[in-house]
Amino acid sequence: IQTPPGSTLERTDEVADELQKIASGMDEIKSVSTMSGYEILSEGTGSNTGSCLVNLKNWDERKHTSQEVMDELEEKAKNIKGATIEFFPPPAVPGYGAAGGFELRVVDKIGTGDFKKMETVTRDFVKELSKRPELSSVFTFYSASFPQYMLKVDNDKAQQKGVSIADAMDNLSTLIGSNYETSFIKYDRQYKVMVQALPQYRAIPEDILKLYTKNDQGEMVPYGAFMKVEKVYGLSEITRHNLYNASEISGGPAAGYSSGTALKTVTEVAAKTLPKGFGIEWAGISIDES
Repeated sequence: IQTPPGSTLERTDEVADELQKIASGMDEIKSVSTMSGYEILSEGTGSNTGSCLVNLKNWDERKHTSQEVMDELEEKAKNIKGATIEFFPPPAVPGYGAAGGFELRVVDKIGTGDFKKMETVTRDFVKELSKRPELSSVFTFYSASFPQYMLKVDNDKAQQKGVSIADAMDNLSTLIGSNYETSFIKYDRQYKVMVQALPQYRAIPEDILKLYTKNDQGEMVPYGAFMKVEKVYGLSEITRHNLYNASEISGGPAAGYSSGTALKTVTEVAAKTLPKGFGIEWAGISIDES
């Protein structure tokens, strides 16, 4: 499950609950487990991602195949608004990847570091793959459109005020994200001491500029004196494959085609459509099959 970039965990949880109710009402399904905030394909975390594990009944208790169940779920899930939901079987060999079918990475081999371009290239590639009759259920969850804040540090101003950037960032990490310092024992129980700014001093992004760090003279300098906060869009997490920036694509062979044909088709489309500097690398069970 993927809700729009910037969605809250509560919103993703609502979609997961809705999907769970739909799946639980089907005769072929034994149980459904949901995990909001965790994306099973890339093992990534984020407030706008979630996963549902659908456990089917034994063969003697159902008439439909897993593919038929997925097709029915896909049709019923179309009524769930504001989310992208993709269905896929588990890997044919447990431990080889997270999904059945094929799994690959689009890699930026020249290291442009342009995540927005990677998003465009990946989505265009998925569109081209989806046109081929040999393939089905080709999708990617890669997105570089998450609303974020970039901290712009003016090195010259920081140097003039005697501020060490490394120390300032370590201090900011403690103030905003907390830091474990020590433990103490009271009433025969051990307690952790966590250092962090009080909630009212880190309620909104602009509050960062009002916090202080110590310079080389022992004076307290506000972050706003050498830093700015800028709204940007980017990735929720950066993924790499063999040190290259990468995006993930999953899919499977269409009915009547083998997995080998699917891999060959993907390779052909990649050679024809991917721009210069971008390539593909197989992942999961597709590595051994290719």
